[in-house]
Amino acid sequence: MDGQLAVAIITLMISLLGVVTNILVLYAARKLVSMNSSFGIITKNQATSNTILCFVFLLCAFPWQLGLFHWLIPYSHYIGVIATTMYHASIMFHFFLAFNRFCAFFFPLYYRKIFTNLLTHIATTTIWFLAFIKCLTFYEIIGCYFQYYDSFWTFSSLSSDFCDDVNWYTDFIPNNSLGVMIVTVNLVSAYRAGRNSRSLSSPGNQIQMTKQQRQREIYFIKQTFFQGTSVFAGLAAYYVMAPLFVNDVVLCVLSTFWAFMQALEGIIIFASNREMRLVIWKSGNKERPIVVPSISINL
Repeated sequence: MDGQLAVAIITLMISLLGVVTNILVLYAARKLVSMNSSFGIITKNQATSNTILCFVFLLCAFPWQLGLFHWLIPYSHYIGVIATTMYHASIMFHFFLAFNRFCAFFFPLYYRKIFTNLLTHIATTTIWFLAFIKCLTFYEIIGCYFQYYDSFWTFSSLSSDFCDDVNWYTDFIPNNSLGVMIVTVNLVSAYRAGRNSRSLSSPGNQIQMTKQQRQREIYFIKQTFFQGTSVFAGLAAYYVMAPLFVNDVVLCVLSTFWAFMQALEGIIIFASNREMRLVIWKSGNKERPIVVPSISINL
């Protein structure tokens, strides 16, 4: 019981923190005029998926870990479809963001033509649809339920030879591949951002970057690195590290790390984005949308 209570406290703290910070990201993104761009649209969709996933654990997993509403657990596979849909959508939004940043730095002349708001809305809607259809098909229709298990206090997929193969080919391989690509593309984009910053700051360049612009480049590189790393860490913890432990609390936390890392996305964005922090801090004194000067490449 002590272990179960510890897991419940961890779930409460991380889920509540994820709900609050991701909602603040949505609020700040709505206030920032620069977030009406393609980059902002993707960011808001990702924050939405993270918020819903956090609510699933806060309103469902946490009460079940406390021993409440046990009569709902047999229906938890329906909640599992929602949780997995939010997670798979978030991973795809991660990759879409990485591709967005890559194009912004490597193909600046074509960026606005590729990432129009209309095409971005179509792409994000398609991501939502694909994530839902994929999770509904594999975790509900064919019977490989992703449900809450009271024996180890978290969600997991039904274990069988068939379902293990399904998880391997529809979850582990594609999501780990996306995770590696996200980290790679983000690091390449961050490297290009650093080169752009040094080039524009050189004494011989007629267009000099301001101190604020250079600082925003640094924020961008930080956010890029930590967001890409968080995706890979969540997948590695679930598939690689969790099977190595027998302690119930550690096993449960590592098995839920895929969701916990999405909860921490809001913290990563706020820690890396000074303008969003300023929006929150000054929101009580602002009655109109806040305009932030754009950097050298408008994201």
